[in-house]
Amino acid sequence: MALRDTDLLGTLRVAVVGQSTARRLWPEESPLGKRFRRPAPIGSGQWITVVGVAADVHYAGLDRTPPLTAYVSYNQVAAGAFYFVVRARGESATLADTVQRAVWDVDPQVAVYSVRTMESVVAGSYWKHRLWGGVLAVFATLALALAAVGIYGVIAQVVGERRREIGVRIALGARPRNVLTWVQRQVVLLAATGALIGILVSLGLARSLRAMLFDVAPTDLATIIAVPVIVVLTAAVAALPSALRAAKLDPSVTIQEDG
Repeated sequence: MALRDTDLLGTLRVAVVGQSTARRLWPEESPLGKRFRRPAPIGSGQWITVVGVAADVHYAGLDRTPPLTAYVSYNQVAAGAFYFVVRARGESATLADTVQRAVWDVDPQVAVYSVRTMESVVAGSYWKHRLWGGVLAVFATLALALAAVGIYGVIAQVVGERRREIGVRIALGARPRNVLTWVQRQVVLLAATGALIGILVSLGLARSLRAMLFDVAPTDLATIIAVPVIVVLTAAVAALPSALRAAKLDPSVTIQEDG
């Protein structure tokens, strides 16, 4: 059921309520046929019958629980101002003038104001979260870059300290490709271990992140898979120069230097 053109003054007052409103006022019950009233000065105090349930609209902000919401027929409510939504195609910049002309074609005395695109409305409701998300993204990128530099330094030092071992391996028949794979394997194992620990910690902190996310769960599978892959690939790339140097070591020179 829904609102109809026959819902006029003098007939049964009806409304469509939001999903959250239905759950709060009539938990575990069907709201259809239930009654409520809006006290003065918001309403006239008359009883209103629920004839439908609509999806929640987060017009107060994406991070806020929708307030008690009821949609009533404009034929049953005397109001001095209305908000309406227009679905249109084409450039949004010309939409305001088009809407204004359409309204004035019906009644030139009606004032049309505060015309905004839905994109601007949505963006304005979570600009703080976008700001903090951007700041966190910058710091995360810097942290990843510092980690790559740190991995490069650590692997370079490890290769330097194990020059003799690498030289012996090459002297005993290890191919440069085997040495390269060996070094990279050590790095990938360390990075994968660190990524696994990070995932476990992030799952533990998921509850605190829930308020900052919209349409994405804290345990989003794509994110959980993508982040460790990025970390491991970054570690492998950072260790590549040291691994290539290790693969090109001259065993005779290396053994003499360390002997």
